[in-house]
Amino acid sequence: MNPQDRKQTRDDARLRRLCIAGLKTRYQKAAQAAVARERLDRELEAIQSLGLAPTFLILHDLAQHARSRGILVSLRGSYVGTLAGFVLGCSEVDPLYHRLLWERFAATTAPEIELAVAEAGYPELLARAVQKHGLVPPNTSWLLPRGQYLLLRPDRILATIQSVAQAVGESVPLSLSVNDPKMAGAALRYVFRRGRTEGICGFDDARARAALVRLAPTSIEDLMVAYICTRPWMSSLLRSYPDRKSGRVVIPRVHPIVDRALADTFGLPLYQEQVMSIISDCSGVSLSSAYQMIKDISKWGREKAWISKARAGFRAGASAQGIARIESDAIFQFVVSSANRTFCRAQMAYAATLALRLGDLKRRWPREFQLAIAGQRVSY
Repeated sequence: MNPQDRKQTRDDARLRRLCIAGLKTRYQKAAQAAVARERLDRELEAIQSLGLAPTFLILHDLAQHARSRGILVSLRGSYVGTLAGFVLGCSEVDPLYHRLLWERFAATTAPEIELAVAEAGYPELLARAVQKHGLVPPNTSWLLPRGQYLLLRPDRILATIQSVAQAVGESVPLSLSVNDPKMAGAALRYVFRRGRTEGICGFDDARARAALVRLAPTSIEDLMVAYICTRPWMSSLLRSYPDRKSGRVVIPRVHPIVDRALADTFGLPLYQEQVMSIISDCSGVSLSSAYQMIKDISKWGREKAWISKARAGFRAGASAQGIARIESDAIFQFVVSSANRTFCRAQMAYAATLALRLGDLKRRWPREFQLAIAGQRVSY
């Protein structure tokens, strides 16, 4: 075994040890831990085959250093969907709770890994990346193994959370999530459903506040939908989502595979991960291949030749699953028409997690929250 292979073997083994230790902390109930361990094993197998262990080890080191120094950091984008990132402490978004798919990141060619850092701690973490890991930053973006890039980004939202936490002392842990259901419920009830979200990124303007009042969110999943509703081309959700959620409108049925994938959004295709599941379950391809198909639809979806070829492949896969041609064609058309209007569920979960945390802080410590917001505005 050559030195490079020996290093890769050591990195893979170390990453597995760290992940298993973190999994025991994150998932303490036996049933939940068993599900998490099964998924973690599959993720680690993919990480090993892609040679990404050094990347995750660097992320773990930076997150650990930040935590020891009271600096808030978090992964953003597709990597939020990895259980490995969650158990390593690089993210506070539970991918099992939010039904996130790690295959989305695995299907990305040379992805850019974004690590958000509370502004005050940014210079220190930047120095850590350079001094310990020997990363020479071209504009704070480092080339990592396998052609990836690590981007450290100073973040005002994390800075606000950190500022309030420091102002009120130990009564607010340096965490991005609201782990107490009662506190989360109170934030949703008194801040979001009443549209009192001034200063909360994503929900600060009048349009977003009106959307929240209309949607009346009762869960973090509803906040994710509310984020989507702030896009002008998705404004129809303000009517269809609450109507379907309340039962005022009957949810149309398409096919059991489609209906199952869209059950948590009441039959509305909102997330790329939902479309990935539909493609995979119908045609029998892997979830990574399903994500590649979504990207191809974005690129080639208006080309008749591509559509014809893709439909034929989809039919063949569906036929092997016992799905009739007329049904598979209907599902294929549904996928093509929906794919470009869906969002990364991992990123929406991350955004909603931050918003809920800000709402919780605003409700409990309004004065400290306003001072933190004012401080952020002055700094720019």
